[in-house]
Amino acid sequence: MTEADTVTEEESTGDEPTALLIVPGGAGKEERALTKFLHMTLEYRYGLEIELVTNVRHVVQVLKENKSLHSVYLIQGRPVSVNSTVPILTAKGTLPLFIVQPKRIAQDQREQCAELESVHVCAWESAFGHGE
Repeated sequence: MTEADTVTEEESTGDEPTALLIVPGGAGKEERALTKFLHMTLEYRYGLEIELVTNVRHVVQVLKENKSLHSVYLIQGRPVSVNSTVPILTAKGTLPLFIVQPKRIAQDQREQCAELESVHVCAWESAFGHGE
C-alpha cells in the first residue's frame, strides 16, 4: 500500500453519510439510554457516521458545515416548535427529521407534524420495539 492509497479518518468522514443526533444538555436517564441505543443502531446497522450535539446553539453551525448529512435525530422530553425549530432541523425540508419524545408529548407532536413529509415522531416508550 502506498502513501497515496491511505486515507486519514479526517478525510474519509467528509464524504460518508452522517446522522446528526441532537440531545439537549441536561438530558435525563431516558434520553441517555435512547442516545446510546440510537447511536449504536445508526452506526452499526445503517453504517452512518454520528455527529452528536448536546449544545443546541451549535446545531445551526453543524447543519451549515456538514455537507454529508443524511438525517437528523432529536431526543427531547418537551415539544418542538413546528414553526421555528422544525424548518431549521430539516434544512427547510431537505433532511428527514426524527423526533423521539415521551408518549404524552409525541401524540400531540405527531398531529402538529402530520402535514410535513420529512418529519417523523416516535414515542420513546416504543423506540426499542420492532414496529415503526
